[in-house]
Amino acid sequence: LVLQENTAQPDRIVALIPLSTTLVVAQQNHIYKLSYVAQPVIDASVLLGAYRGILNSRCFSTLNGVAFIADSVGMYAYDGSKEEPISVPVDNYWRDGIIDFTKSSKFHVSSDHARKIVRFHYCKSGDTEPVRALCFCVATQAWWEETYPVAVTASVPVAIDSRRVDLFGTSMFLPPRCHTKSALATSRSWRGRRVGRWRSSTTRPTTTPR
Repeated sequence: LVLQENTAQPDRIVALIPLSTTLVVAQQNHIYKLSYVAQPVIDASVLLGAYRGILNSRCFSTLNGVAFIADSVGMYAYDGSKEEPISVPVDNYWRDGIIDFTKSSKFHVSSDHARKIVRFHYCKSGDTEPVRALCFCVATQAWWEETYPVAVTASVPVAIDSRRVDLFGTSMFLPPRCHTKSALATSRSWRGRRVGRWRSSTTRPTTTPR
């Protein structure tokens, strides 16, 4: 299957993202939609989805049928038909060098399904591992920053007491208000800071978020 179109840029496949009936093939600077009816080798259809990419194979998470992806210029949501930038209030983190992209192989994106929150775990200069995250609430369109007492290097959803809980980090750190008793000592050290808000795709702030 040929994926690369005449985009005038060399590129490579970084991640495969299952999204409903479509497989999203994410490259560094483009994403493609792969779909088929019977067999991929017979009737596969490959279409350019967006001129956006992905930082590494873990810099995406799906929430309510939408993929939230981090690339070299920001974060965006992709529903299989269109991409929508969501990180406008915090794009200065990408523009102004606040994010240390020399450690981008350690970045990842996680989602909290219960609270409709997507987190981009990243490093600043001086961090050896991701001990902070930019957080986006899908319901309220608000952004804030969280810092953690331990490095959050990975996440995985598990079932606890018949409900979904997302576990984070090298020591299985749980986010606040979503912890078991064994995580209380860790969660007390959590700190959060609101950094911006974006109400809709047509109404954007004119001031730089702090």
